[in-house]
Amino acid sequence: MLLVARNEETIPIVFRVDNHFCIKKHLAKKIGLDRKRCLKIVDAEGNVWDVQVGIEAPDGRFYIKNMKNFVKDKKMVPREEFTLKFVMGKGIFLFD
Repeated sequence: MLLVARNEETIPIVFRVDNHFCIKKHLAKKIGLDRKRCLKIVDAEGNVWDVQVGIEAPDGRFYIKNMKNFVKDKKMVPREEFTLKFVMGKGIFLFD
């Protein structure tokens, strides 16, 4: 089980299951995800998926790569939305 300190700032980010996963430019800059960076998704059971922030797209969004395994493991369907809480101090996403 992953513990998060009470003073750890978490930012909820909503994703939709489709052909790509991205974060809008203004939010990416606000939380420091506006550059290439390796991250992790951790669920309540402690399972971990490695993902990576890609480069900025022409439309100003930053793509999150390697989320297909996470989506497949969680048995999500196209157009389904889910929220990951980004933990600022740890550089990880939490999934309940």
